[in-house]
Amino acid sequence: MSSVQNLTRTQRLYDRMWFFVTESLLAFTIFRDEIDIPLAVMFCFLLFVKSFHWLLSDRIEWVFAPLMSTR
Repeated sequence: MSSVQNLTRTQRLYDRMWFFVTESLLAFTIFRDEIDIPLAVMFCFLLFVKSFHWLLSDRIEWVFAPLMSTR
């Protein structure tokens, strides 16, 4: 794997995380009275799981890109 691919993958992950966090924080403003420690823990876990989901989907896209371009 080249460093260009790693930089691209990292940048895409940061972009997706930024949008996810800002959208979530805007949504949390509706429920600001119910924000507590368990919600913060669940939010961090969700961000952790989603980041691996995004990395996996990028990897799958990268693996199948040569197959799609030959058709």
